[in-house]
Amino acid sequence: MALDFTALPNPWSGPHGFSHSLVLLFLDVAEGGSTELHPEAEAAKVSFDPEHPWDYFIRVAGWPAYGRHLWTVEAGPELISVTSDPKRGRIIVTVPKELVPEIRGFHYVLIASQDGYGKNYLRPIGAQPGEWAGGGNPDPLWAPLIYDYLAPEGTSQEEILSSYDPAAGRLAVLLPVEVR
Repeated sequence: MALDFTALPNPWSGPHGFSHSLVLLFLDVAEGGSTELHPEAEAAKVSFDPEHPWDYFIRVAGWPAYGRHLWTVEAGPELISVTSDPKRGRIIVTVPKELVPEIRGFHYVLIASQDGYGKNYLRPIGAQPGEWAGGGNPDPLWAPLIYDYLAPEGTSQEEILSSYDPAAGRLAVLLPVEVR
C-alpha cells in the first residue's frame, strides 16, 4: 500500500525516512470488528461507523519502535514493513497476505502528527499552538487529534470531524472510503 503526501519531511531523522506524519489505518474487510478505537490509538478521539467496524489497525510512523505495527480487534501487535520514498512524498507499507488476506472493503485513513512522548505517539492539538503542540482545536477534550482524514466522496471532512458531541459524550463518528 502506498500513501502519497505533498511533502515527506524528516527533520528529526526518522529511520523510515520521515518524521512528522503518524498514519493510523483501520480496515473493515471481514465480518465483525469494532467501532471503538484500539487502545494504541485512543488518543485520536474518534469512533467508527457502526455499519463498518474495523478488523485491522495499522500504525505507521518514521520510527520502527512504534511505527510498523498491525493489530486485530483481538490480538497483536504484528510487525509489518514500512519504507519511504521522500523524493516522491511516498510512504510504502507492506503487509504479509497471511496477516491480512483481503484488503478490499472499507478503510479509514487518519493522519496525525507524531510525538514520541505523546499518548499513543500523537502530538496534542490545543486551542492555541505551542512549541510541542498543534493549534486550532475548538475543543481539546472532545475534538479529534488528527490533522487529516480521507473522507468518502460526497461528504465533508470538516463536517465529519466536527460531529463530536460533548453533551452526549460522543466522539466524532468517521465514515470509511470503499476500496474495491
